Parts: sequence; structure tokens; C-alpha cells
Amino acid sequence: MRHAVIAIAVIVATAVPNVAWAQKPDGGEDATAQGGLYRNLAPEDLELPPDFRGRITYQGTHEAVLDRGARRGTRQYGGALTVELTFDGNAVTGRFSGTGGISSGTMSGTRNGSRCRLFETRAGDIIEGECTRTHFSAEARSQGSRNAVAAVFEAQATQFADAIAEERQLAEARREAEQTRQAEARRHAQETAAFERRLQNAPPASPTQARLLARSLIDDATNWLMNILDRESLSNVRLWNVSGEPTSLRGEYTYNGGTRGWVIARVSSGRIQCLEFHDTAGQCTPPRARQAQARASDSSGSREGQELTQREAEQAERDRARARCIAENQWRLIPGQFC
Repeated sequence: MRHAVIAIAVIVATAVPNVAWAQKPDGGEDATAQGGLYRNLAPEDLELPPDFRGRITYQGTHEAVLDRGARRGTRQYGGALTVELTFDGNAVTGRFSGTGGISSGTMSGTRNGSRCRLFETRAGDIIEGECTRTHFSAEARSQGSRNAVAAVFEAQATQFADAIAEERQLAEARREAEQTRQAEARRHAQETAAFERRLQNAPPASPTQARLLARSLIDDATNWLMNILDRESLSNVRLWNVSGEPTSLRGEYTYNGGTRGWVIARVSSGRIQCLEFHDTAGQCTPPRARQAQARASDSSGSREGQELTQREAEQAERDRARARCIAENQWRLIPGQFC
């Protein structure tokens, strides 16, 4: 005769029920006394709230008796058991697995307080008993079989996931993240407003100082690998730090056909010592190519700065020509290779 064990019961697919009940392990001792999750909860706290949504995993043992009729007698089964139940209010679904004759399967049903009434999916076996925070204590009986099975199982909660609590924690985390984002946005707005005020109050640089920054920017741009400085795009050059040495010059420019950027140059003794760009803010590095030699001066402008030597002037012209070539060929994959 072919038979299979499902849920917490052993089922032989026949017709007429003949149920023989097995006793609970240890004479019916409550599984909560054995420990497990929430061992110190008061009895009234063991019951799940009516709107509970979550998942509980129970682990324990099962014992089952197969009644094969008067002539063939009975056969006992038993072993380890794992049950995972998912609760959504009074609706319950779950799955089970174990040893000692139990095959894996699923079940579904309803919950009323701490009582669950479940049906095994394949054969419709009834599984009924307590399902609380801490334990799952139930009896199972087969339906419509000549050789009937009755089973008892005791399992304690080993994993507990409260979906409502998790959603509440997630909502709290999102709320805190939003508060942080808003605080950061306010701080950024305040810093931006302070910067705009500082920029408006900064005195404009002299023509000689503006040319000094322009030459140094062009020199540095000839070494850029990815970006191309737009021709004659430097504007709004202002004195950024006028107290002591070094003085700072700040200017705005565009590159790659209109993308906006800024540069700050630290000037000491009429020479640019280093450049700080918008995409490397906080890092001031010596200008590449060569140092611009013009001397910053707030005089009437009659003195155009220290004269460049003939060799420096020729090199400066070559650098400017290359910058213009790169700007005109920026549509190419590597614009500089033709310049």
C-alpha cells in the first residue's frame, strides 16, 4: 500500500476516516515552558494582536500514529519539525518540513486569537491548535482515508519578524533621512546665499590682474586631458582675499562649449602661486605649462605688467594657438591629436 507523510501527519490515500489520537509529548506539557523566544513574556502577551502582520519560524518535534485497521494495527512516526507561518491579520499561510516521515509542503487557513485552523494544500488535512509569539502547538488529522493518521506537534519560535514594526522602523528611517536631507538643503542654501553675498561684495580685479589670471588659465588649460577651455570665456574676475598675502583672484569661465566653471588663483609678489578649480575644490596646485609672468598691480594700468621675453611670448602664442585648435576640434574623439 502506498502512503505519504504530509504536514505533521502521515496520510494514506484511501476513503473512510478512522482517527486514532496520539498523546502530546511529555503528557501535554506546554512548550513555552521549554524556553525559546520571549521566554519572559506574561501569558496575556503571548497572543498575537488581531492585526498582526509578520512571519514566525517554529522549530520542534512531531509524533504521529498511523491506524491501518484492526488486522494490521498501528505504526508510529516522529522526528524534527520546522514550520514557518506568515500572518496577515486573521489569514495564515505557511510551509513545513522535517524528518521522520514528513515531506515538505504548504498550508493555509485562519487565526482566531491564539488559535489557528489550517489545511494542508495537497490533501486537505486539518491542522489545528495554538499559534502564538512563542510556540506552535497543534494536532493534525487526515481527511477521507481508510488508514487514518493523527499527529501532535510542539515547536517553539526561533525567528520572529513583525512586518508592522519593520514598516514603522522603515518609515522612521525615511523620516529621519528626509529631515537630514532638508537640513542639508537648508545648510546648502545658507552657504550659497553667503557665497553670493561675498561674491557681490568682492571688489573687481584690475585689468592687469584679470590678464594675469587669464594667461595662467590658458597655460593650464593646454594640459587638460578631458575638458577644453572656451576661448576668451574668463569673466567676473574679482579680488577674493585682499587681507595680507597671498592675494586671491577669482574668475568664472566656460569650457566644452558652455559648461560653467570657476578658478581661484593665489597671488604672491605679483605671481600666481597655485590654481584651485571648481572640480578640485580645496586643492590648490601650481599652474601647469609655465608661471604667468605678468605682475599684479592696482596702478592706473599704464604698466601692463612685467614684459615677457621673446621666447616666452612666442611660446605663449603657440599655446594660445593650440588652445584655439583644440576648441575648434572639440567634436572629435581626441581633439588634441590634430593640434
